[in-house]
Amino acid sequence: MKQYTLYSIAGLFCLVCLSGFTQVKKKDTLYFKYDKNYTIDGDQYVNMTYAQFAADRILDMPETQTDGYIYFLKKKIFLNLRPKQVLSIKEYLERRVFYYEGKYNKIINKWKLKELLLESNIIFLVKDKEFIKPKYIGYNSYYPIGKGEEAIDKRIKDTLFFNLSGKQLYESPYVPDHYLIRNVTLEGEGSFFFEKIRVVDNINIKTNPILCAQEYIRNTIFYKEQKKVLLSDYELMEYFDNNYIIFLVKKTQDRREFIQVRANFTIE
Repeated sequence: MKQYTLYSIAGLFCLVCLSGFTQVKKKDTLYFKYDKNYTIDGDQYVNMTYAQFAADRILDMPETQTDGYIYFLKKKIFLNLRPKQVLSIKEYLERRVFYYEGKYNKIINKWKLKELLLESNIIFLVKDKEFIKPKYIGYNSYYPIGKGEEAIDKRIKDTLFFNLSGKQLYESPYVPDHYLIRNVTLEGEGSFFFEKIRVVDNINIKTNPILCAQEYIRNTIFYKEQKKVLLSDYELMEYFDNNYIIFLVKKTQDRREFIQVRANFTIE
């Protein structure tokens, strides 16, 4: 009797595990309305230069009142589907759940978007009577658009303060005014670093915490060492540069020194 009971419990456990696995693997299907300003069909821009593409995006900005747009490439087109609901993709994505951290940020975290939406659901874009299933879909920020002095930059940014302790974040012994982060593995053939802009003697940081740069990067959703999904040097630079003003805080005996830096990387 005891043996039968143990087998029953083991069998029930297996069924529960299999049921849970099936639920995890199952994807919902979401339908989003095609928006000519917010939803960009990449197939239409194959023969267009970057400057022409950027000029079109600048024209879209007053219409969308947003910091970015959806970019997709067609895979298949279906007809006569019957969705229960067709959502506004702009309204759906522009919620705090998809944004980078910070009071002012309205830029969508593409790694979070990929994990919480694109990898977890089957997506259709509804245009007239067509149901487009993309082979690629992602979110691009408007910032920066263009290059050099004509680039459009995000003017309102949140500020991060990192502790320049020498343990996790330290000045390079080889290149002056370059600051490196210990024990953070990044993809790519380059080296990420912070580059000094200026020194500010006194800043009232109010309630802003002084963070550990190493822990900050490791705790972001796009850095997953255990899954071997790591941020590249360029993407980390893009993440910091588009979203934050960064200060390194160096403590001395009688005061704090605030070193404003920009994110950068070099190809080795």
